[in-house]
Amino acid sequence: MSKLVFFFSLLIIAILSYLISSFEFILIAIITLTFIFLIFAGIISIFKNLNRKYFKIPSRILVICIFGIGVSLFRPYEETVTETGTLSERLQYAYETDQKDRKQLRSFLTYFSDLEQRDDKRLAQVKKIQKEDTIEKALDKFYAAFIYHHSDNSNDYKIV
Repeated sequence: MSKLVFFFSLLIIAILSYLISSFEFILIAIITLTFIFLIFAGIISIFKNLNRKYFKIPSRILVICIFGIGVSLFRPYEETVTETGTLSERLQYAYETDQKDRKQLRSFLTYFSDLEQRDDKRLAQVKKIQKEDTIEKALDKFYAAFIYHHSDNSNDYKIV
């Protein structure tokens, strides 16, 4: 029965990790709390003999959470840019995908991250939009400025 619960928990956490953006940060918080519990239980076990379940269940929780984090590293990014829609819709889409990319743990891990290439694509799209059209609405300027601030060129900062 406990093996069934363990594998069912693995399945649920894998699905949630894949479907819910930023779920991996919740798992990291659970891992941290579990480690704190294990440290306290270890200290108490020095002075008092504790039942094995005080270590077995948290260890399983750690395995489940680490598995969930591993699954979240393979969650695909959304399309970087869109060529359909109005100027405002394209800028909004670029801004929203930029923000969603930064809410994923894999964006902070160099090996798994495509963040720099994705930022370059968005920046190229915004520069293209700016050359073709004049960005007039305040909200569109806001979206464009957010994309421009990922540039490493000081001239782009002047544009913002």
